[in-house]
Amino acid sequence: AIDEFDPKYSAGGSELLYSTYLGGSGDEAGEDIAVDIIGSAYLTGQTNSSDFPTANPLQLSLAQRETDAFVTRVTPSGAKLTHSTYFGGSNADTGLGIALDAERDVYIIGQTASADLTLASSLQAAAGGDSDAFIAKFSNPDIEGDFDGDTDVDFDDLGFITSALNQPSSPSADPRDL
Repeated sequence: AIDEFDPKYSAGGSELLYSTYLGGSGDEAGEDIAVDIIGSAYLTGQTNSSDFPTANPLQLSLAQRETDAFVTRVTPSGAKLTHSTYFGGSNADTGLGIALDAERDVYIIGQTASADLTLASSLQAAAGGDSDAFIAKFSNPDIEGDFDGDTDVDFDDLGFITSALNQPSSPSADPRDL
């Protein structure tokens, strides 16, 4: 099994503050990391582990035998996962980039081959090709066990998902139009 490895160094880079593996019995790849103002690390990538470590997950398990994207939040000390979830459909899905806005909402971009990726407030209601790009927004996860603040963990916690790619004949195919 190949796991993701997440080191944190001091501001000057001379001291290792924490270092940990993140993964299950299968293979993982970390693709991107973002850090919020309090020092929590947010990671995205891909996993094919049915036992990938989750905490307050939006999606409880690996969708199928393929890879799913993951979104994980690690405390500033690196000692605990406050949120960690699979995100994907029945085929291969990978989180490739992650960012935070001023309210610490979490955005991931990635690639999906799943026609059944969970969508909410979607710009494009169906996959456009064999492999599509996606963007997902998750609300600020400050409330323990909940992404949207209503004290339950459900698919309302997903801010929005958009799938868009492989439509060269579409007048809105230019990404600047999205």
